[in-house]
Amino acid sequence: MLGEVLGLPELAARSVNGPDMLACIDYRPSPDGTEAVIDGQLRMGAHSDYTTYTLLLADPVPGLQIVGSDGSWVDVIPAAGNLLMNVGDLLAIWTNDAWPSTLHRVVPMALGAAERRRSVAWFHYPDPDVVVAPLPAFVDDGESRYGATRVDAHVRGKLGAPKTGEAPTSASTIADRPV
Repeated sequence: MLGEVLGLPELAARSVNGPDMLACIDYRPSPDGTEAVIDGQLRMGAHSDYTTYTLLLADPVPGLQIVGSDGSWVDVIPAAGNLLMNVGDLLAIWTNDAWPSTLHRVVPMALGAAERRRSVAWFHYPDPDVVVAPLPAFVDDGESRYGATRVDAHVRGKLGAPKTGEAPTSASTIADRPV
């Protein structure tokens, strides 16, 4: 379906051997509910997903935040049983940021919270040898924000890149963010 939307009907056939991953994430409160949250503490630091997209069966227990267009963090509280879809870096590249990769994080539960927060995330990738580059339909006047890259090179680059030690804090696109 995504291939048809993007004008790449062959994408479905090129998405059968990708390194898709399913993660079950369990954020537990402190055993006695008295563990204080340290200022700036995060359960998962600010990041965008390296994927084409991520489907998230998210828990309505608070914790997930996305960065808004003004740079502030906004709580995401889905209705129980709903799926969320995060646009990943690869889809942002294909669409030349028309569909930006969402910067998000998970913050700790409030002091005294007794509920566990659970998420089930499915990270979808095309096959490792697929070349990803902005599609012509998304490039105005030849202004491409990204060069071509293979999926495996993109993932290796993200995982192996030197880190700045600073969490991204803006709503900028992946082309503008430090590694």
